[in-house]
Amino acid sequence: MIGVTAGVERLLRERLGEDWAGASADAARLCEEIRFLPWPDRARILDRYCWSEAQRCLSTEEITGVVNRQPRALRQCENVRKYAEATSAVLAGCLELLAEERAVEGEMAALAFLLTGHPPLLDAALTWIEAGDGHRLRDSMVQLPGFAFLFLILYPNDSAESFMARDAFWAAMLGRD
Repeated sequence: MIGVTAGVERLLRERLGEDWAGASADAARLCEEIRFLPWPDRARILDRYCWSEAQRCLSTEEITGVVNRQPRALRQCENVRKYAEATSAVLAGCLELLAEERAVEGEMAALAFLLTGHPPLLDAALTWIEAGDGHRLRDSMVQLPGFAFLFLILYPNDSAESFMARDAFWAAMLGRD
């Protein structure tokens, strides 16, 4: 476990610079919280973290700008950038601390892996999607507004992922499938 912890510390230092210590504590706490849970429960906890961090770090105007896909909020707002970088890094650190096999077996894991920005986890998610199971991502994202919100920031262009995330975010917030 020492090697894993050192690797996660290195990953967080590379991605966040001086802000790595708080992210490391969050990643360790989340790891312990989800360690023995199945992926649907893990995803709900990680999603709750993503959304609570958005509410803590961003103003109502910044959140609205992201959801409405306003270019200034997505590309020029320092708070939005810092939130996305830190949250994505915490997810990567948490999943690396689990020290599990990087195989994706369902859409909840695929969504979490895609949000990490960490190449080994991204590759595992993309492999799962390429195997033909990617069509289920939207249905799962509807249950995860924090994930959908982070997707809106990480995929800001007019991609299918961006539109899927926006629709899923509104469906989740309005309580619709």
